[in-house]
Amino acid sequence: MMGFALPGLELPVTKTSNCLLAPTEKELPPNDIAMACIRCGMCADACPAELLPQQLYWFSKSQEFDKAEQHNIFDCIECGACSYVCPSHIPLVQYYRYAKGAIREERAAQAKAERARLRFEERLARQEREVAEKEAKRKARAEAAAKAQAAKPAVAADSAAAANMADSNAASDSNAELEKLQKQFDAAQSALAKTKEKLEAARADESMADKLPLFESALNKTQDKIKDLAKQLAAAKKAAKAAPAATSAATDTDKGDPNSPERLKRKWETAQARLDTALKRLAEAKEQGLDTVDALQTGVDKQQERVNEAKAAYDASVADGAAAGATVDGSSASQATGAQTADNNAADQAANIEALNKKILAQQDRVAKMQERLDMAKAEGLDTVDALTLGVQKQQDKLLQLQQELAALAPAGTTSNEAS
Repeated sequence: MMGFALPGLELPVTKTSNCLLAPTEKELPPNDIAMACIRCGMCADACPAELLPQQLYWFSKSQEFDKAEQHNIFDCIECGACSYVCPSHIPLVQYYRYAKGAIREERAAQAKAERARLRFEERLARQEREVAEKEAKRKARAEAAAKAQAAKPAVAADSAAAANMADSNAASDSNAELEKLQKQFDAAQSALAKTKEKLEAARADESMADKLPLFESALNKTQDKIKDLAKQLAAAKKAAKAAPAATSAATDTDKGDPNSPERLKRKWETAQARLDTALKRLAEAKEQGLDTVDALQTGVDKQQERVNEAKAAYDASVADGAAAGATVDGSSASQATGAQTADNNAADQAANIEALNKKILAQQDRVAKMQERLDMAKAEGLDTVDALTLGVQKQQDKLLQLQQELAALAPAGTTSNEAS
C-alpha cells in the first residue's frame, strides 16, 4: 500500500526500492478517479499512528503547512492505509509527502537566511571594531604628540650644555635617518629599473604574457614607494637644515638687521643653491621617466621666483645703501658748498631710479611667469584658472605701481627709457 502503481514493466529499480508487487486486479484493483471527501472517518480508524488524516489532507491541500505541522504530520509513517480504505479514492499519502517536502524546503530557506543574517551582523561588528581600534590608535597618537609638545618648554629650560648635547644627538640621528632614507631611495630606483627590464622582456616574449599583470603591479608599487621615499627624504632634509638654523638662532643673541645687504645676499645664495638642487632632481626624474616630473617642475618654478625675489631685494638694499651713503656724503659736503649738495641729490635720485628699474625688471619676470602658468591652465582646462587670473592681475598692479613711482622720480625725458 506504500508504493505506486506502475503503468508498465520498462521502469528501473533503484537502491531505495523495497519490493515489487504483481497482484491481480481482484486482489488490488486499480485506483479510480479521486472524488470529494465524504468525511466518513475510515482513514482515521485505519491510521496506525492515531493521526487525523482527514484534517492533514485539508491542510496540505490548502497549503496551510503550519497547521499541518501542528497536527503532527511528520509522525505519519506513509503506510498508505488511509489511502487504501478511502472510499473516495483520494491519494492522501501523496498530499502528506508534498506537505512534508514543502515544510523541509521552507525550513532550509529560513536556516539559510538566518546564517546570512548572522554573517552580516558579524561583518558589521567587525567593521565597527576596526573603526574603534583605528580611532583609539589615532587618539593615542594625538595624546603622545600633545605630551611631546607640552614637554618641549621643559626641555628648552635645561642648561645650555644639555641643549647642545641634545642638538648634536638630534643632528646625528637626523643624519642617520637621511642616510637610511637615501639608501632605501637608491634601492627602490634600482628595483624600478630591474622591474622595467623584466616588464619589457615579458612584453617581447609571448610565453610570459601571463606574468605581465604581475610585473605591472610590481612596477606601480615600486613607483608609489619611490614617491613616498622622495617625500620622506625631502622632509628629512628640510628638518636637518632647519635644526642648525634653529640652534644658531637660539644661541645668537644679536640678530642684526634682517634687511641688511649681508643677510639678503646669504638669502639669495641659499635660494640659488636650493634651485640648483631642484633642477638636478628634475633632470633625474626626466631621465628615469618618473611620475613626479610635473610636481618637480612646479617646485622649480616656485624656487625660481624666490631666487628672483631674493636677488631683487638684495639689489634694492645695495642701491638703498649706496643712496644713503650718497645722502650722508651730500649732507656733510653741503656744509662746505651748495653746489656739492645738488650733485649728491642728483646721485641719490639716480640710485633710486636704478633700484626701481631693477625692481621693475624682476616684477616683469614674475608677471611673465604667472601669465605662462595661466595660459597653461587654460589650455589644460584646470580648476586654478580663476586663481591664476587673480594672481596675474595683482602682479600687473604691482608692476604698474612701480612704473608710476619711477615716472614720478625720473626726470623728464628719461622716464620712458628707464621704465622700458
